[in-house]
Amino acid sequence: MKALIIGGSIAGLFAALLLRRRGIDVVVCERARSELSGRGAGIATHPQILDVLELLGLDTRGLGITIDARRMFGRDGKLVAEHRRRQVMTSWDRLFTLLRADLPGSCYWQGQEFIRAEQRGGAVTAHFADRSTATADLVIGADGLRSSLGFCLPPGEQMVGYPVAGPGNDLRPGHRRYNIVWYRPAEEATLARLLTDVTGQRHEVSIPPPLVAKAVVVELLAAADALLAPQFRDVVSLAERPFLQPIYDIEVPRMSAGRIALIGDAAFVARPHVGAGVAKAAQDAMVLADALATGSEVESALHAFESARLPIGRRIVMRARDLGAAMQARHASERERAMAERYREPEAVLVDTATLDFLSD
Repeated sequence: MKALIIGGSIAGLFAALLLRRRGIDVVVCERARSELSGRGAGIATHPQILDVLELLGLDTRGLGITIDARRMFGRDGKLVAEHRRRQVMTSWDRLFTLLRADLPGSCYWQGQEFIRAEQRGGAVTAHFADRSTATADLVIGADGLRSSLGFCLPPGEQMVGYPVAGPGNDLRPGHRRYNIVWYRPAEEATLARLLTDVTGQRHEVSIPPPLVAKAVVVELLAAADALLAPQFRDVVSLAERPFLQPIYDIEVPRMSAGRIALIGDAAFVARPHVGAGVAKAAQDAMVLADALATGSEVESALHAFESARLPIGRRIVMRARDLGAAMQARHASERERAMAERYREPEAVLVDTATLDFLSD
C-alpha cells in the first residue's frame, strides 16, 4: 500500500512514521522549498503525545523542560493562585526536529504545492502546482489551517508564559526561550487594523513579525504596562518582534471521503487554550495507521478512523470554546455565559488550561 501525505509539518510526520512502522510506503509532500525547522513556538506536551513518541521508539528524555506547578499573578505581581501539575514544555522546533530526523529524506518531497486530488477506481492522484502528479492508494491531508506555565488574567483577557528550548534546541538554563501568549479580544474593525502591515497590506490569517506596524507594537507595550503583572510586563518589553494572529476554531463534518483522509488541523482547528493541536495530530495519525493495518479495504479503514476521531475532534473544539468564553464580549448561549463565569476564576484557569484530562471523563 502507498500513501501520499500532503503537508510536512508535525501532523504529516507523525502519520508518515506511524504508517511506515506498519509497512505502508509513504511520501510526504511539503510545499515549502526549505526545511521548516527554526520555529520556537511553545508546545505543552500531554500523555497522548508521549505515548505516540514512545510507540515510534523515539527518545523523549530531552524533549523539553519540566515544570512542576502553575502560578497565577495579579496586576500587582502577587501570587493569586497555584496548581501543582508536572508537565513537559517543549517547542515546535524541537518536536519537529525529533520526528524529521527519523524519516528518510527520500520520503520527504519539498517544493510540492498540492492543488487537487482525483479519485478513480482503486487509486487517488494528487496534482501539484508544477503540473506533476503522484498516484497512491490513499491521500492524507495534514496541511493544517493555512498550509498553529505562568498565567495572568487581565479583565476579559489571558496571558500565559512558560520556558521552552532555546536556539539550537538548547535546554540549558540561561540559554532557553520563554514563550508567551497573550489572548486579547478584538472587534472586527480593530482586527483589520492590527492585521494591516507597515506597507498598508491587509493580512487575513497572520502577519510576519517584521511587518507588524510600529503603532501596534507601541499600543501593545502600553497595554502591557497598564494591564499585566510586572513579571509579564518585563517579558513583553523584551520581545523584539512580537507577532499576532487571529484565533479560529473550525470543525469538519467528515474526516474521510473515499480514499482521502484529513488529520490534525486539516480536520479540526481548536483555540489554543486547550493546547491540544499536537496531541490531536499524533492521535489522529496513530488511529489512522491502526485502521489501515487491520487489512480492511482502504475506504472501510478510513471510515473506521473517521468514526473514532470525529467525536474526539468535536470534544476538543467545544472544550477550547469553553475555555475562551471568558474572553468574549458577547455570549450566544447559556452555556457560554456559564463557562465565562467559570473561567474568570483563577483556580479554574490553572486546573483546566492546556490539559486533556476531560477526554478521560
